[in-house]
Amino acid sequence: MKTIKLLILAFGVFAASNLLAQNSSKLSGKEFKVFINKSDMPSPETQVEDIITFTGSKASSQTCASRGMKAARFTEKLEGTQTKFQMTLTQSNGETWAFDGFMEDNHMGGTITVTRTGQAPETLIFRGMTTQLWDALQMRRESERTSQ
Repeated sequence: MKTIKLLILAFGVFAASNLLAQNSSKLSGKEFKVFINKSDMPSPETQVEDIITFTGSKASSQTCASRGMKAARFTEKLEGTQTKFQMTLTQSNGETWAFDGFMEDNHMGGTITVTRTGQAPETLIFRGMTTQLWDALQMRRESERTSQ
């Protein structure tokens, strides 16, 4: 009987710690509007808009999804005031987009290493903010424009 009680207690502690670990994610449940540029020539003319979404333990990119890549697991680590994260999205032909980024408050940024078979890796940069903040800024700009 004592052994059963100890097993139940151990299982309860394990389940609670697992639940706390899942809920401690700073990224899960957040969505970011980002702008991707070639790191050697960032400009509004060549940038690509993207939405990166973190759900549970997986993350997705609309740009990558349009290339046939599915959501992938991400890792995160709190370093000071920043949450550092990494994820790699893979296409069936072997192309990969490896994100190495950070989030601080409502902003994020980092690099993407794009690897294609038979080609040298390409490094891209991304910067952005939560879609909630982006939408609020756009509404404010529209309001200021119409009030003039």
